Amino acid sequence: MFNVGETDNKIGLRKVYPYYFTFTTFTKGRWVGEKILDVFAREFRAHPAEEYERCIKAGTLTVNYEKVDVDYKLKHNDLLANVVHSSEKLSAQSRDPPLGI
Repeated sequence: MFNVGETDNKIGLRKVYPYYFTFTTFTKGRWVGEKILDVFAREFRAHPAEEYERCIKAGTLTVNYEKVDVDYKLKHNDLLANVVHSSEKLSAQSRDPPLGI
């Protein structure tokens, strides 16, 4: 079984260790010829455009796993990858054993 966190038995909550995750997608036809920043600001509204601009400049939002400029125009079959850091809130620890599927 994976060790993804630890349980505090005093309060019955489980802490999941922070982790990095890479979201990937290929360029959609409607995005071809558009600037990467414009596409992310419009299509992925979880963050403001300024955050995507920061990620592009930092190299955590890449095209074909290579750093690009914020004015990069997307091409057919470009692979977009966005590395994000995630830390989850404490969650209730189940007292039941895991299901055997």
